[in-house]
Amino acid sequence: MNGYGSHPYLWENAGGEKFWVEYHFKTDQGIEFFPDAEAKAMTAEDPDYHMRDLYRWASGPRPQPGEPLRRDQAGTMVRTVLDDAARARLVHNIVEHLKADVEPCILRAAVEYWKQVDANLGARVAQGVGLREAVPTGECTALSVRSRLWSPG
Repeated sequence: MNGYGSHPYLWENAGGEKFWVEYHFKTDQGIEFFPDAEAKAMTAEDPDYHMRDLYRWASGPRPQPGEPLRRDQAGTMVRTVLDDAARARLVHNIVEHLKADVEPCILRAAVEYWKQVDANLGARVAQGVGLREAVPTGECTALSVRSRLWSPG
């Protein structure tokens, strides 16, 4: 699935030049969908198909095609574009979001993701959320994923 930032960001380079930047993340995997008739049939026969498909993806083997490139790019940005203060703000923001009633299995998966982006960043995030060691994410259930995706508030 492609991802699009909802806000532009004002970036300033070392020379003082300012640029408005908006992020668009394009998948290397392509986008698949059901043709209209098949989608209507699937809705009638199996309305939870997409939820199970999302869970199969979330709990499946890694990496998916294209993911190492995206993590490499994110790691390069963390190490070369952000200064120490910006990295500290990034860690703070990640930690604060992850501390906000996140299921333990999802918390561990998020920490593992940030460790793959940058080992130091991931270690700081793990420390910030109080996660001392990597624990397999296999005990995530479809119900826990669903409750986090559709919980009110």
